Amino acid sequence: MINLSPRRLHGALLGAALLAGCCTGPAMVAPPAEGVPAPPADLPDAVRFRTPTETFNERYYLALRDDRIWFKPNHERTGERGAWRVLGHSGRPEGCGLTRAAPPRRLVAIAADGVHLTALAADGVFYRAVNLRRDGDAPLTWTDAWGWFAATGPGLRWELGDLAVDGARFDVSDSHMFDVKEVGDGNGATHSVGLGVAHLYALDPSGTRIFYNDWWLPADWSRQTCGPQRGTFEALTLSASASTLFVVGRGGELYTRLTDFDAGGENPLLSYSFVAPDTRDDTRRLPLPPWRRQPPVPGGLTTARITIFQDGVGDAARTLRVEGRQGDRDGYFEKRIFDAAWVFHETGEPLSGPLLDGPAAPESDEWANPEDRRLVGTLTRDGVDEALTVELLDFHPVCSPARLRVRRGGVPVTQGGRELILAFHHVHTLVRRVRPIEP
Repeated sequence: MINLSPRRLHGALLGAALLAGCCTGPAMVAPPAEGVPAPPADLPDAVRFRTPTETFNERYYLALRDDRIWFKPNHERTGERGAWRVLGHSGRPEGCGLTRAAPPRRLVAIAADGVHLTALAADGVFYRAVNLRRDGDAPLTWTDAWGWFAATGPGLRWELGDLAVDGARFDVSDSHMFDVKEVGDGNGATHSVGLGVAHLYALDPSGTRIFYNDWWLPADWSRQTCGPQRGTFEALTLSASASTLFVVGRGGELYTRLTDFDAGGENPLLSYSFVAPDTRDDTRRLPLPPWRRQPPVPGGLTTARITIFQDGVGDAARTLRVEGRQGDRDGYFEKRIFDAAWVFHETGEPLSGPLLDGPAAPESDEWANPEDRRLVGTLTRDGVDEALTVELLDFHPVCSPARLRVRRGGVPVTQGGRELILAFHHVHTLVRRVRPIEP
């Protein structure tokens, strides 16, 4: 959901309620429906990583098995123990909120964060539930509504590759007013998340392009955020929580970054500045901090299985996990997002995949994207005869900034005897119509 103040949101919510009507779904814990089997034997005692078939939030573990979603208390976070139970009546999206697509015939992936649960069906339709943090006997309301205006749109489908061939590498992220509460800007000042910001983030089959969508935005995959190394980094896996992305490359390189529609400068209802020295008021400083390269795991023996999850208030309240091996012990490495050192936890469980052995990318702040464009124009001013030649050396529609060169009379403008190269920052803004994915 896009971050709005309560006053601005009141009218939007009222209109959305009138359009969508009221719908209460089945309880999370319900009498077993006829034909619902016993919990599968391969359900784990704990879910430590978020994968397409297993996930968690601060209250529940969830698992997708045999086309049904199962859940149990997250005893690592709550201290509560309990058995696996089918979610709702059937373990599938159900109820009167499914008005745009038929109930799913087969589920292929799930994702959870904060209060949000998302399920993807084999035909590419997304379903979502927004009250995952409630008590087990509270209603769980599913909907297939997605898109402008106010999440009442036509619904969202997977468009980033062939599900049967490539699978789906996506995650749901929820920055909630009762959990993470606040977000930082380019000055390090904090701002309220309002009533919350929730997105889907997804990798394309190449792993170099990161797409995102918010169910209040038009139901498409036209929005991207620039990946590490100026969009050239090939990510094997993506995990997201509270607007913070976590990716891993073939050499085990690990990157994180906080970015979303609101924090990144795209929400026309919020105030932004690239120059404000103090943004403790409602103005947010841009640009956001860039991708942060995380310290390598000791020994570098890790797989592509990673997870990030929120665990408190503010941008620092994130925990990172990376599956790996220390000596002859299998388990995972863990640390807080801004900590320097990883801590190993042995699990005794086999690794989910091969250890990464690709060459690690070098540390650098100078990366070129082959899709960068050189753009040249002139800048004129009334009453001044001479025009300036303005050249963007490496403009990219997703990856900001570009380097900007200015020439006067064909001669480069200098400062202190050196050619002046400026940073040209740019952001997208709200577009209310559905758009295709840009090639």
